[in-house]
Amino acid sequence: MLAIEPLDAKQELVVRARALEAEKRSLCEQRDELKEKLDKMDPSALQVHTSLAGARALCSPQRDLTATRAKDASIAARNKAIDCLLHLSNLAICKALDDMFRPPHAPQFPDSWFRICGAKSFVEAYHECPHLVHTLISKRRRRQSP
Repeated sequence: MLAIEPLDAKQELVVRARALEAEKRSLCEQRDELKEKLDKMDPSALQVHTSLAGARALCSPQRDLTATRAKDASIAARNKAIDCLLHLSNLAICKALDDMFRPPHAPQFPDSWFRICGAKSFVEAYHECPHLVHTLISKRRRRQSP
């Protein structure tokens, strides 16, 4: 009669890893089915902006549930403009930004600046709350420096 050798530690780990991967696939399939059912019942239920149910899935590789800001094209345009003007002074950058993005309806202008110091343009912000302007521009400068 043949003697059955017990699995060594590596083989046991491989077997356990395969079993866990199969269980993970099954759970992810169940999750996807539940998402489809929930989406049919309430299409807005899985939107991150309206509920926490839309937060990162448990089966995703990154499980960090910290909030992240959505990319905004107008902010990206403002940042690119600042990056091109970094050789100028902060005031000159603010003047150029006001020329490029006309206040008072410029989406590139931070709402918080209006709430904090009442500024409605980059130049006003430069005079009313210079620390905010400096922070914005210096962050762009730091990103550019090698």
